Amino acid sequence: SGIAKFRRLEKREYVDTLAHAMYRSSVFDKVGLYNEKLARTEDNEMHYRMRQAGFKFLLSPDIVSYQIVRNSLVGMIKQKFNNGKWIGITIKYCPKCFSLYHFVPMLFVISLIISLILFLIGFPYFLVLIAIMYSLFNIINLISIIINNEFHFLYLLLPFCFFVLHISYGL
Repeated sequence: SGIAKFRRLEKREYVDTLAHAMYRSSVFDKVGLYNEKLARTEDNEMHYRMRQAGFKFLLSPDIVSYQIVRNSLVGMIKQKFNNGKWIGITIKYCPKCFSLYHFVPMLFVISLIISLILFLIGFPYFLVLIAIMYSLFNIINLISIIINNEFHFLYLLLPFCFFVLHISYGL
């Protein structure tokens, strides 16, 4: 679920942002409340304001939270599409609250569209290059998942899931 540093750390450390974070009420007194116009990206915008005000985010492995994830691929596709949509909407309010990696799926979709057009007019090289690079990305991710977890045959479907989710998010 994403590449944010806090998702992989197992030691007490300061990070750029957190999911399921807890705050002292005095933080809101200083930076204001959540922007209620934002339905999905309110935490990105709030955390940006907190960092600008000098606050830091401490990841503590002593604190455990649970996230209920979508239980279907269709549900996850809808979630990723809406996450990407809300990043686009939030840029209007806070262009600096996202990093480049938030826009990689959109750039991926744009490069696929351009490469498909080039393919259709006789220049297949860009599409082949993107396919090779993306396949390598998926293979490396799959190997990492298999190394860090007990193997399950359904892991072999992950490259397909990654592709569908990246397209959904990028659109």
